[in-house]
Amino acid sequence: MPQRGNGSGFIQKNRSHGKDLPLDRPLHTKGAESEILKILSGYALSSVLIHWYDGPADILRALVDYGCYFTISPAILAEPNYKNLILQIPPDRLMPETDNPGTWPWYFQKKGQAEQIMEIYEAYSLICSKSTTDIHIQFKENLKRFLRL
Repeated sequence: MPQRGNGSGFIQKNRSHGKDLPLDRPLHTKGAESEILKILSGYALSSVLIHWYDGPADILRALVDYGCYFTISPAILAEPNYKNLILQIPPDRLMPETDNPGTWPWYFQKKGQAEQIMEIYEAYSLICSKSTTDIHIQFKENLKRFLRL
C-alpha cells in the first residue's frame, strides 16, 4: 500500500555532500529496506524513525537491533501480517503515525480525521493486551526518548 521509500535517496544525498544525517524526519523504507539498512549500518545514529515498516521480518529484526523506532500505521486496522510485524517490535520503540488523516482516503476510502489516531491506539492495545491509557503513556515516553527530552 505505501509507496516506494525515499529514505535511501535522502541518506545518500546528505552523505555525498559530507553532511550529518538530519534524521529528525521519518524514513520511508518501502521497497528499499535492504539498501537503507546497509546505509544506516555505516553510521552510529541514536534516533532513526522508520515510517510504516511492512518489509521483510529479517530486516525488521536488524533495524530493531540497530536501535530504530517505528511508527504504527493504519494498516494495523486491516492487515493481519502487519499486526504480526508490529508485535515483533519492542513496545519501547513504537509511536503512532501522526499523518494518518492523509492516509485514510486512499487506504480506507473515507475522510481522514485527526481523531482516527485513537483507532490505532485501540487496535494496538488489543493485539498487545494493554489498555489504551498504558499505550498512550508508552508512546509519550518513546517520543521523549526519541527526541532526547
